[in-house]
Order: sequence, then structure tokens, then C-alpha cells
Amino acid sequence: MILHKPYKNKSRKGLFPYSNLIKCGICGCALTAEIKKDKYIYYHCSGSKDNCKQVYLKQEDIEQAFEELLGSLYISDQAHEIIMQGLRSSLEDKIEYHNSLVTQTEKQIKFLQNRIDQAYLDKIDRKISEEFWQSHIHRWGGEKDRLKVRLVAIQKADKNYLENANLIIELAKKALPLFQKQNATQKRRLVDILVSNCTYKDETLDIELKSVFGEVMKTAKTGNWCARWDSNLRPTD
Repeated sequence: MILHKPYKNKSRKGLFPYSNLIKCGICGCALTAEIKKDKYIYYHCSGSKDNCKQVYLKQEDIEQAFEELLGSLYISDQAHEIIMQGLRSSLEDKIEYHNSLVTQTEKQIKFLQNRIDQAYLDKIDRKISEEFWQSHIHRWGGEKDRLKVRLVAIQKADKNYLENANLIIELAKKALPLFQKQNATQKRRLVDILVSNCTYKDETLDIELKSVFGEVMKTAKTGNWCARWDSNLRPTD
């Protein structure tokens, strides 16, 4: 008589949500999971490099560590407004700089186009040789194309700057209750959004937040807006 449904029929992703998330702090291999006594889930170093041996890590302890970290991300409404005020002020400077870059780039494109047009007329009037025309048209044309690409990138920059910032703060504020009520797979998705690196060594789990959420944590602790938010709001990991 089969008393327990075999675990192999279950989704390993749902059963072991933190597989391949945590790295061994000694050998760098990913931690893998297994079940003990048909109900306890433990993670351990796969030891594929140096036959590394570390103390097993309980899944409950992993989730407790994440809960403690996400709890420290909570930010008050007052701190939320402090950050947004700082970003609005920063955005005013960024818009001015952004506009000057657009103007400068457009002028460079126009200057190159004028050169190309004048060189073409000079070629028609035989003031320059075909060889001169061919060598310079390729160089000027390539430079103009690069400037056009740069112009598009500049025009797209910071389009959703404040919206992104507000979404990041709202996620940080709700991270802990979200984590606590989600299933295993959803918890892993949330962790992937918030966390950049996890290592396990000497029975200690070290969790590193992605840079922008690290700045949220600093603001939550100090109540002060940090100008480094500026560089961390670009979409990434």
C-alpha cells in the first residue's frame, strides 16, 4: 500500500522554490534541495566543485531570513514623500540637462548633413575628387547615424522616471505582507525582483538587495533621501 504520494510527481519549482538561488560561500556552487522524512525541506551545497560540505539549511530558516529583510524595507508615508520630493527636484535638473543634450546632438546632426550636402555639390562641380567624396561620405554618414541613435536614446531617457520611483517604493512598502501570503512559486518571483545575491556560509545566510531597494532600506532607517537613487532608477536586474 502506498501511504504517500511520490514527491517526484510534484513540481520541483513549487516544492523547492529557492533552488539555484543561493550560492555556497565556500565553493560558489548553487544550493540544491531535498526532502527528509517526507516533509522537511533542506538545502545544501551541491558540492560539484570541491566536494564542499556545509550544514544543511532549512527552508523555514530561508523564509524567516527573507521576512526579516523585507520587513526592514518598509518605508513610512513621510519618508516616501521625502524621496519623491528629492526626485522631483533632481528631475528638474535632469530635464534641463536632457534638453541641452538633445539640442547639442541635433546641431551636430545638422552640421554633418550640411557637410554632406556641400561635399556632394563640390563633387558635382568637380571641386573634389570621387575618391575624396567616397572616403568622407562614409565617415560623415556613419557619424551621423551614430548621433541619430544617441538622440533616440536621449529622448527615451527618464520618460517614466517618477512613475518608476513610486512603483519601487510601493513594492518595498508591501513586500513583507506580499511575501507572507504568497505561495512558494510567487515568493521566489518576488525574491528574484528584490534580491541580487544570496550566499550561505558557516550557517549564515547573507542576502544582498538590488541597489535601488538597498537605497530604500537606507532611507527607511535614516529618513533621509539619498541622491544615489538617481543612478539606480534605470531599469535593470
